[in-house]
Amino acid sequence: PAPSTPYTYKKLKPESMSSFEIGYKGSYNKKFLLDMYVYFGKYTDFTGRILLIQPTNGNKLYSIVTNSETEIKAWGAGIGFDYDMANNFFSSFNAYTDNLTNVPSGFLAGFNTPKYRINAGLGNKGFGKNDRFGFGVNLRWQDDFFWEGGGLADGTVPAYTTLDAQVHYKLPKIKSMIKIGGTNITNHYYRTGF
Repeated sequence: PAPSTPYTYKKLKPESMSSFEIGYKGSYNKKFLLDMYVYFGKYTDFTGRILLIQPTNGNKLYSIVTNSETEIKAWGAGIGFDYDMANNFFSSFNAYTDNLTNVPSGFLAGFNTPKYRINAGLGNKGFGKNDRFGFGVNLRWQDDFFWEGGGLADGTVPAYTTLDAQVHYKLPKIKSMIKIGGTNITNHYYRTGF
């Protein structure tokens, strides 16, 4: 077995971050809304965890909170749009990415966030007799990612795709609407954590 390296406890410091974000949001012809952004940031004294083994206690594994000695960087971006089309149809789309870089080896950052996420939707606000019927469908997708639970529950959360849908009928005389819908209507089981 490899010789163990004793760990010297260091005083925990509050983490700090400096960041920069730029974005744009604009509407065109009152039908198309565009929203996009990008951000960059760097952490000093990023708070995370490391794993320690206590050899005098049967090699018992411990997870302790500590600061990173290196500067950890974060960056991300997103883009989305909403579009009102002819005949009361509408569509929407958004995509995001979030990233953490420069994480030291053996340091558990706990950045339990998928790298990519996408949502796409299509629907109609009113069709049929007096535009009383409507519907909406939304597709959601998330990339796989490695979940860090401080050494107690670590593992890959698989990517997944789900489909949500709803139909509605308007009752204008009583200013009401009847809606029937479902989340994950394809009944695809998924996890968001490990």
